[in-house]
Amino acid sequence: MTELTRAIVAHDHKAIENVVSTNPELIWQRENGWLPIEWAEKTGNVVTFARAARIMGCDINRVDAIKYLKNYLAMTTSTEYEPIAADAAVKMVWSSLFSGAEYKVDRWKRPLIATEAHADDLRFLIATAGIECAEQLRGLVENA
Repeated sequence: MTELTRAIVAHDHKAIENVVSTNPELIWQRENGWLPIEWAEKTGNVVTFARAARIMGCDINRVDAIKYLKNYLAMTTSTEYEPIAADAAVKMVWSSLFSGAEYKVDRWKRPLIATEAHADDLRFLIATAGIECAEQLRGLVENA
């Protein structure tokens, strides 16, 4: 198994970044017939897929971007009790990503968007999905 594929199936996001920066040719090396991005998709982990696609500069189609964006948003806007209401979730996510707002969302006061890398993943999926404003994002969330 290549170093990149191993990092992907281990969900080791730092290792994915390191391998791609030092050995970018591994992006196109197949392992058991699959490209690394296909391995990322097969893991079923939305964060790993989004991070790998963004870091590797992979072109994903709009339909897949929307699917992963919906899942990433659902994960981001769920607390230990229940999901944040769709309208509030969209406002919070959009203003966090594009206006620098910060929200604490649970009893442990964790940030809505955990790290800047998560914010970059969400921005990548939003751009790839062709979402240009909060209203479009709201429509996507409400039709999930």
